[in-house]
Amino acid sequence: MRPIIKVALIFLFLTTVVFSQEIWEYKPAMDIEFAEKDSLANPFLCTVDSTGNLWVISSTSTSLHAINALYKAAPGDTVFTLIDDYTDDVDVHSSRGVTAIGNDIFVVVQTKTTDIASMFRYPNGNFAERIQYRTPMVSIPGYGTYIFGIAGTKDRYIYGGIGYLGPRIRGYDFSGKLSPVGVYISAECIAKDPGGPASNGQDVIRDVATLPGGNYYDPETPVYTSRNSLSGGSTGGVTKWSGGRQDSLATYSCVSLEDADSFLKWTSYVPNGITLDSQGRLWAVGTDTSRRWVKVFEVSGNWATQVVELPSSTSKDIADPLGAPLGVPEDVALSPNEGIAYVIDTEARKCFTFLSNAVKIIYKPTPVACEFRLYPAFPNPFNPTTTISFDLPKASTVRLDIFDLKGRQVRTQTMNYSTSGRHSISLNAEGMPTGIYIYHITTDFGRRSGKLAFLK
Repeated sequence: MRPIIKVALIFLFLTTVVFSQEIWEYKPAMDIEFAEKDSLANPFLCTVDSTGNLWVISSTSTSLHAINALYKAAPGDTVFTLIDDYTDDVDVHSSRGVTAIGNDIFVVVQTKTTDIASMFRYPNGNFAERIQYRTPMVSIPGYGTYIFGIAGTKDRYIYGGIGYLGPRIRGYDFSGKLSPVGVYISAECIAKDPGGPASNGQDVIRDVATLPGGNYYDPETPVYTSRNSLSGGSTGGVTKWSGGRQDSLATYSCVSLEDADSFLKWTSYVPNGITLDSQGRLWAVGTDTSRRWVKVFEVSGNWATQVVELPSSTSKDIADPLGAPLGVPEDVALSPNEGIAYVIDTEARKCFTFLSNAVKIIYKPTPVACEFRLYPAFPNPFNPTTTISFDLPKASTVRLDIFDLKGRQVRTQTMNYSTSGRHSISLNAEGMPTGIYIYHITTDFGRRSGKLAFLK
């Protein structure tokens, strides 16, 4: 069948226009760094509260030379502020997880003594009102094991990952329905992570994600966990838990997520942070040196389909020269309106910041593009058509080349554009086999590449 490639210009008029394609841009001027006096900070996991404050824990989990501490950055800040240093005044071996419920901040730690786990709550983020939950000092059961990663619900329950008889999830009630506040849910989860037992405690759940505003009395609302692997092992990945309730975890079951490129099969790096947005999409951080990216997946059953990647100049999948130079990204958090993405990087010792213009109102004529830029194809995966969009700073010849994974060219087309601005190519893949393809857009200003998944 003769290939059908339709070319169309996208025009922006004086009237209001709303873009439906999701586009993220790296904003280096908005990056957040640690002050010189905080040279021992080792950013690990993060969360955002309901007013947009970013909270980050520093941890010895990946660096014994670090401090265990809690930091905060208010909206617009470019330097973190130290809120709580656990070095001297409390019994902390390492910081393990952080979450926000409204403006209350919760930090879970491993202790040095027999009180193996402990939880701190900061009402409205206030250090002076800090409350500690642990066993047996104040008779709050459920903290007598290691807790890794935490995520809260709107009803003030917290899910955490534990290694005891697992790895598996455990719940904690901060709603006030049970006494004492903070007690664990005794109807415990019986299901274990599909990767099998973690006999030496090194390949365990490292992060947990819950749906913002989700109804966790509904057994269909999922919880996700992220688990690293042993060196050379195959236990790492993301697990989806469903079938239970936040006040009764006994009926939870779990499946391991799969994706076409095995992006979500984690290695031994700790951690690979995850979060959920309000659409239920999974944001996953590829920490190790073969990834160095943050990708967004739509999940159906146990199948994850990539829909977005934050621009990363060091991505080992598709590098974007205008993206952030991610070194060892460990976690991602979203602002309350989900227009800002914060990526914590332990190698760079900073937070990289990204802005979304997925929905943007424009009241002026077509802007003149100042650079050649390629945007992710949408939809992707697709059947049988998808749209590839790009910006041109000036008139140019544009060539589209499509290759299979063996390097064989399967399509090529050359177009001439007489105007600058945003343009798009509508690709109809009829006649092409199902599979993964690499496409190149070559212009007078250089070449950009992307990946396509054609699924019949």
